[in-house]
Amino acid sequence: MATNPWKKAVNLAVANTIYNLNTLMLALDASAPTTCTELTLQIDPEWAGTYMRVGNSDVSFLMWGDKLVPGQGAQNQTRYNNCATRQIYLVADAANCVVGVSALQG
Repeated sequence: MATNPWKKAVNLAVANTIYNLNTLMLALDASAPTTCTELTLQIDPEWAGTYMRVGNSDVSFLMWGDKLVPGQGAQNQTRYNNCATRQIYLVADAANCVVGVSALQG
């Protein structure tokens, strides 16, 4: 059973590579939630000089929903447990970008 809230950090190892959030979470913890009511993503504040873009499977440097700088966070909330981590993708313009993930299940 996943802890609630689930709070861990994932690593975007290769620059300019699209990563699926659900895949990154499950690589750390097999019981990581695949859906949640609240999801917060934050780039490590000490990781200066990089941007991370958050979007769907077509996320790119021109197509994104959130564009974050170090220390900045993006929060998504739903009324029910239907924020699906498998539908969220991340890409950073620097290697080894560390991203904090907080997923709260309702």
